[in-house]
Amino acid sequence: MNLKISIKLDHPISKFDNHDYKVVGIFCNIFKAAIYSLNSDSWKTLEDFKPGVSYCGSAKFVNRKVHWITKHRRCWGITSIDLVDEKWGKVELPSDIKGGGLKLGLLGSDLLVLCNNYERTHSDVWVMKEYGVKASWTKLYTITYPKNYNLSLPLFTYNKGEILLTFKSTFAIYDPKNDSITYPEVPNVEVTSIYEYMDAELFIESLVCPDLPNED
Repeated sequence: MNLKISIKLDHPISKFDNHDYKVVGIFCNIFKAAIYSLNSDSWKTLEDFKPGVSYCGSAKFVNRKVHWITKHRRCWGITSIDLVDEKWGKVELPSDIKGGGLKLGLLGSDLLVLCNNYERTHSDVWVMKEYGVKASWTKLYTITYPKNYNLSLPLFTYNKGEILLTFKSTFAIYDPKNDSITYPEVPNVEVTSIYEYMDAELFIESLVCPDLPNED
């Protein structure tokens, strides 16, 4: 079964005093979406799920909502699900965005969209400075890629403005001030093929484990 699952295992949503952990499942082949609650130990079908929409890449959590880049009949968008009221929503893309192959990420706590131009020579990086406000989308910079690149989301921004990315099987640091890319040495990363690709994610360590229901 073609199944896309996005998991939110972070701080409880204390504002509504419903300390819960939830999982959102997008079941593409059966045109169904559902949400799992750890408190109730049960799945609930999400209403108003639209078939024929492609959910691209992994989801990103911002403002108590899980977000995906979506595509429907050659039209790109950002679709969200609120983990509290369990309602669908949308976030408008920048008006001036040009290109395709969109990817969704986070830069700090802000939504980020990476847009690949059609010639595959560079990508624009857009950040939403104020959540839900279309006019707050800002193009931070344009990354010119080396030959045979693999499209990469920015992972981290250093204090001096450099951006950490991945290219194929290595890390790269992009400096928007002079449009340069350097490749730092990374220990314990073994590359066995020129066709090998590396995925990287940021994470925050935690010693907190959610209490599972029905356990002694």
